[in-house]
Amino acid sequence: MKNQKFKVSYPSDIVVENGGLFSSRGRGSHPQRVLESYELILVRRGQLKLKEEDRRFTLGPGETLVLFPGRCHRGVGRFPGGLQFYWLHFQIHEAKKCTGPVKKLTVRQHVVLENPARMEELFRMFLHDQETGRLFPLTAPAYLRLMLAEMETAEEQEHVAGQEMNRHASDTDHYIKTHFHKPIQPAMIAAHFKLNVDYLGRLYKQAFGITLTQGIQRERLKKARECLLDSDANINEVAAECGYTSSAYFRRCFEKCEGLSPRAWRKRHSLYHINTV
Repeated sequence: MKNQKFKVSYPSDIVVENGGLFSSRGRGSHPQRVLESYELILVRRGQLKLKEEDRRFTLGPGETLVLFPGRCHRGVGRFPGGLQFYWLHFQIHEAKKCTGPVKKLTVRQHVVLENPARMEELFRMFLHDQETGRLFPLTAPAYLRLMLAEMETAEEQEHVAGQEMNRHASDTDHYIKTHFHKPIQPAMIAAHFKLNVDYLGRLYKQAFGITLTQGIQRERLKKARECLLDSDANINEVAAECGYTSSAYFRRCFEKCEGLSPRAWRKRHSLYHINTV
């Protein structure tokens, strides 16, 4: 069955109901139910298996799914331990009157995100505002529109990547994702693949839009955010875990990317609304 799509017109009346971060302790399963609203899911960790009517979905980290209103969905098997996923319920009502131009956002039901960290940050901000009473009628739909835009952009990037990405760039990206915790540098990666570093850098940037150094930095900071949220490790330990030989350099890189020190960022994002089973 083809990946279904749904469309959002602008302007339209978007009503965001609520959201949260589900964390499984390895007990229970997703209930069978029919919702009156859409549900947007982003898997953060582990694997989520769901069925909507007769269609089965298996989602891994960085994958999104939109469950449709009026359709029966249910879990497949029990929740695995360690599973985490964000969820958000919303409704879309077409504007009855519109005098200006109408734009449509077309999003696939199931999307593998190119940069899941961006979507996760949107969920974090949404949940932070929800928990602190700062989620207002105008800001909530804005968060959702940005999330849907990330999903649409991921589809466009996937198409471009399928046309332009080559084997060297793909292998290099895999190497970075599996070796970022080590003191690797662009020249070392190029030597590993027996390629000229400038040539490999051009291929990588053409495929992913960033330099090799930025690719290494992206994976290290992604891991750093996970460590800060999911462990009690101190800043020096987090830096070492993520491949930084200097905790001071790690702090500078993190603050440049996030606008906050690692300690302040951890404190800010500790106000999640988390439901567990």
